[in-house]
Amino acid sequence: MRDAGRNALDHLTCPELAALADAVCDRFDLKRVAYADVRRMYGEAMPCPLRTRCGAGDLWVDKYYLAYQLQDDMLRYAYLTRTHRREEAESYAEAARTRGQEICLPATVTAAFRKASCSANLYRSDTWVNALFHALLKGGKIFR
Repeated sequence: MRDAGRNALDHLTCPELAALADAVCDRFDLKRVAYADVRRMYGEAMPCPLRTRCGAGDLWVDKYYLAYQLQDDMLRYAYLTRTHRREEAESYAEAARTRGQEICLPATVTAAFRKASCSANLYRSDTWVNALFHALLKGGKIFR
């Protein structure tokens, strides 16, 4: 299903994203998201990101990004698309217009975007996967 205003070709597939989420959770001892929840997210026109929280940290899973934050650490992206970066910038710009004051992306998010782009592999057009998870890349696909 094509999301309004989004290019449905610029994100990982459901199995790819689920495999990447499992790998991040295994590496950092984070709470997993259920495959059924990831699958359901792909069927929704305007899905909300999935979020888990445990003692080790937080995990956010979305069609257009996978981010995690370990306890007392900065936000990091395991997977990031230009779509997500654009949507974040647009949401902050809209908030600034609505409130009539300057509102910028938080420095932590800007730094995470920059770090993700620098330490990532262009997996396919407009899609990056963090170098920590390149071992999952095989033949152009992420595998379980």
